[in-house]
Amino acid sequence: MNATGAPRLISVVIPVHQGAPELRRCLDAIAESDVPREQMEIVVVDDASTDASAVIAGQYADTVIRLSGRPRGPAYVRNRGVELARGDVVVTVDADVCVHRDAIRRMVERLDADPAVGAVVGTYDTMDVGRSIVSDHRNLYQAYRRLRAEGDVDAYWPACGAVRREVLTEVGPFDEWHYWRPQAEGAEFGRRIRRAGHRIVLDPRIQGTHLKSWTLIGTLRTDFANHALPWARLLFHAGDLARVRTPSFGWREKTNAMLTVLTVFVLALRVRWPSTGMTAFVASCIVAMLVGYGSFLRFALRHRGVFRAALFVPLQVARYLVAVMAIIVGWLLHHLVGEPRRDVRDDALAEVGLQTWPPVPTRLPSDSWHLPPGGRLADSISHITAARS
Repeated sequence: MNATGAPRLISVVIPVHQGAPELRRCLDAIAESDVPREQMEIVVVDDASTDASAVIAGQYADTVIRLSGRPRGPAYVRNRGVELARGDVVVTVDADVCVHRDAIRRMVERLDADPAVGAVVGTYDTMDVGRSIVSDHRNLYQAYRRLRAEGDVDAYWPACGAVRREVLTEVGPFDEWHYWRPQAEGAEFGRRIRRAGHRIVLDPRIQGTHLKSWTLIGTLRTDFANHALPWARLLFHAGDLARVRTPSFGWREKTNAMLTVLTVFVLALRVRWPSTGMTAFVASCIVAMLVGYGSFLRFALRHRGVFRAALFVPLQVARYLVAVMAIIVGWLLHHLVGEPRRDVRDDALAEVGLQTWPPVPTRLPSDSWHLPPGGRLADSISHITAARS
C-alpha cells in the first residue's frame, strides 16, 4: 500500500537487445508472479533490436519503447523505461532472467519492512538450464556467492532488483554517460544510493533463473572488460577497494585470487627449473588453492555432482587470473588515465555546450533529476533545462 492507502503500483522495467527467445520466458515468469497483475505495469525497452523482441514485448507489456539507430546499452535503455514508469517502486529485471513467482512480492515486502532500505537485490538460483559447462559454472558461481552474502551490500544489481522511486529520483539515473555497454552501471548506481544514506540489501530468497548461454572466450572477455576492469577503476577512483561490501570483492575472493596467482606462478617456475623441492612446493600451493576453493566445490558437488565439480576447477582458475589482471590494469589506468571517461561523442557535444537528451555537458547533481511518476520525456527535458538555468 502507498501513503494514500491505495494499492501500490510496481513498475517492472526490462531492457532487451536481440533477446526474443529469452524475453518471452522472462515475461511469462513475470506474468505468473503472485503480485496481482493490476498492481504491476511492465515496461519493455527494445534497444534497437532487429529480431522479434518488440513484437513479443507487445504481447505482455503495458508500454513498449523501441529505440532506433545503434544500440545504447542497458544503462541508457533502463533510464528510458524509468522515465515512462508510473510506479512508486521500480523493479529492474534483465531480459534473460526468469524471476521466481514470489520474487517481486519479496522485493516490495522488504522495502516496506524498513524505510532505511532504499533498494533490494536478489540472486540467480541454482537451476541448470541445460546450456554449456561454462554457462553452468558462471551461473552456479554467481548463485553461490550471493546466497552466502545476505545483508547490506554496496552495489545495486539491475538483473533482479528493486529501488524506491523517491530514492531513484534523489540519486539520479543510471550513469549512461560512462557506461554505454553492460559494465559497472549497477555498482556506480549503488554507490550513489549508499552515499545518500540509504541501505541496499541483498536478500537470497529473491531469486531468478539465468538463461544466458556463455562461451569460454566470451565469459573471460566479459569478466575482464565489462565487469572486473570497470569495477576496479571505480573502486580505485573512490579509494574503496579494501572496504567495499559486495560478493565479488569479499575476503574469500581476495584470498582465493592470491592463492591462484601464487600457484600458477610457482608452477611456471617448476616448469622452468624442475627440482624435488620445487615440486613439493607446487603441490603445497595446489592443495592450498583447492582448500580455498573448497566451499564452492562442496556447493557444486551438492548441486552438480563429482564430475562437473571437477570440471569447474580450471574455470575457477581462469576466472581468478582474469580478475587479478583486471585489478592490475585498473590500477595502471587509474594512475595513468584517471577516472573512466565518457564516450568521445558525448565529450565533443560537451565542448560546444550542446543541450541534448541525455544531457551531456556535465553530470547532473543529485537533486537535478526529479522525474515525477508517469513523467514523459518532454517533461523530463524541460525539468532538467529548468534545473540548470
